[in-house]
Amino acid sequence: MTVQLVSDKKIAETSSKGNQEKWRDGGLWYKLDQFGYEALAEVFTSQLLECSNIETAFPFTFVRYRMERPLMHGRERTGCSSVRFLQEGESIITLNL
Repeated sequence: MTVQLVSDKKIAETSSKGNQEKWRDGGLWYKLDQFGYEALAEVFTSQLLECSNIETAFPFTFVRYRMERPLMHGRERTGCSSVRFLQEGESIITLNL
């Protein structure tokens, strides 16, 4: 599926490396790959966690991602999307370990 995003809706252009573009469009968050592997890592991790009991064993949930091929900056890119997970007044804080 191809999703066309408009660049003036860009919410953030930061990550732990400072290079991943992120958008909120309606009820979804979109992230674009910079190096071609970020979305795959997000999707793989969320699918792995879905096979676990982590949400029943611990008092938190995780974000579920899916692969996307958005049209951005005039070309098709690799990325991922998730349901909007921030509550009103919350913001993204990235962490580099």
